[in-house]
Amino acid sequence: KKFKIILLLVLVFLAFCLVFAWGTVAVHADEAGSSLSIAPSGQIIVKGARVVSVYGSTIVAETGWGAAKLSFAVQTSGSTRFVPELSSAQALAAIRPGHSISFSGELSGSLARPTVLATVVKDTELVQESVAVNGTVKSIDVENSLFVLAGANSDVTVRVPSSALMSRNGNHAEIADVEIGDSARVQGVLDSRSGVLTASRASLVIEKNETPDVAQEPKEGMLSALIGWLRGNRGILSVRDR
Repeated sequence: KKFKIILLLVLVFLAFCLVFAWGTVAVHADEAGSSLSIAPSGQIIVKGARVVSVYGSTIVAETGWGAAKLSFAVQTSGSTRFVPELSSAQALAAIRPGHSISFSGELSGSLARPTVLATVVKDTELVQESVAVNGTVKSIDVENSLFVLAGANSDVTVRVPSSALMSRNGNHAEIADVEIGDSARVQGVLDSRSGVLTASRASLVIEKNETPDVAQEPKEGMLSALIGWLRGNRGILSVRDR
């Protein structure tokens, strides 16, 4: 175990050296989906780190190789952007030990506990990427760019920012074009905490549910009598010429 820890620290130290010598260096850990990239400017991107603790505005997260772990102190501030979109207080309250997070920012501090001044922190436990929902529009809030979709199992609130792609039958559409009763397919990112599906990086297709016109049957005359006879009235068909 000590050998693995020493080896990991040596690899990280070499990565720092290579950054200044050759440029960006990426290190992939063996934990599923985890990776670390460092740029010459000191910018770092860590994906798939596990939260150890949260105190104040700092998140302690670790990633590593087998039993060897590398711990980061992720310092957040009022300018840090959280995914899902929450205030600093809300995000720090929602992030729990054991959650998987990704973060990026400026690297500083010692090798024993590298510190990252975070610009972005994403809690992958609170969001689901590439979620697709089908349903019927139940209600619309044009002012806040929201509508409620009645799905197969439950209702889903959909947020449509200006960056979303929306179309109806192949034509460009806006939130104001959505109508109650429309049949919709929405793809986007689901905030597991609030249950809101955001179509910010997905396409939104709206198709109007058209009710087919009911054919009007003639009420009198020869054709009406013939239709009635064919539908089951197999008695005597009598048609009088006027």
